[in-house]
Amino acid sequence: GQDNVMLRITLLSQSTEEAVLKIEGRITGADVALLECEIRGKLEQAQRLVLDLQGLKHIDREGLELLKHWSADQLVLRDSSVFVRTLLQTHGLE
Repeated sequence: GQDNVMLRITLLSQSTEEAVLKIEGRITGADVALLECEIRGKLEQAQRLVLDLQGLKHIDREGLELLKHWSADQLVLRDSSVFVRTLLQTHGLE
């Protein structure tokens, strides 16, 4: 099934102003570096990056720390589940 898919990143839209990435699965360990590459790459091409977190099942502490690197102006998080939102709030993110 799809349970073995750790992390899936889909580009939903991209313009010079904004790129939207759909994040699904789990962000842990090595996937954190993968996500960082994606985010850095997109922010070089767009002013702002929106992460659609609807399909995100889990994010580890390293992943949360990574998301905190970027300012809220650059990185917008949306559609996160209650579980993920609680994690984000705990780490001072929303």
